Amino acid sequence: MAGFADADVVVTIGYDLVEQSPQQWNPGRDKAIVCIDTLPAEIDGYYTPAVELVGDIYHVLLGLAEECRGAVRPGGSSRLRDATSGLLHRSASDVSFPMTPPRVLADIRARLGRDDILVSDVGLHKLWIGRLYPAYEPNTTLIANGLAGMGFAVPAAIAPSWFRPSASVVASAAMVAS
Repeated sequence: MAGFADADVVVTIGYDLVEQSPQQWNPGRDKAIVCIDTLPAEIDGYYTPAVELVGDIYHVLLGLAEECRGAVRPGGSSRLRDATSGLLHRSASDVSFPMTPPRVLADIRARLGRDDILVSDVGLHKLWIGRLYPAYEPNTTLIANGLAGMGFAVPAAIAPSWFRPSASVVASAAMVAS
């Protein structure tokens, strides 16, 4: 799990322990966790937030952005960015069979424009998309979360076609993980 081993602080936004066990990314229980959510955090031995910001996520993030406007530096973690983009780039030429999830995502990314939309259904493939798929513009990667049911992707892909008919839309409903 690229980036977590070196992290001192992990910020979770709308995080649900069911989606990815915190034991996977905080095995040493040593990460300071900031939880941003609409409800108080579900606590376990590997997920005990040092700070909780509970409220409408949009407004909480807007307030944080305003408070941090002078402190924000562009770029993020170059090592994490290089790890994910490197895997995506290397996977573009992977000819193994069956195709790997990174190869499928590399193909999708290569064919979609910056403003086109990828919608992910529920399943393991959504973790691959969340970790690896580069979204260049807001609202171009839509992923069901929490108690979302199977079958989200197709109807969720229809809606953007009404509001942005010039955008290509891909619905990812199943992907085999290796």
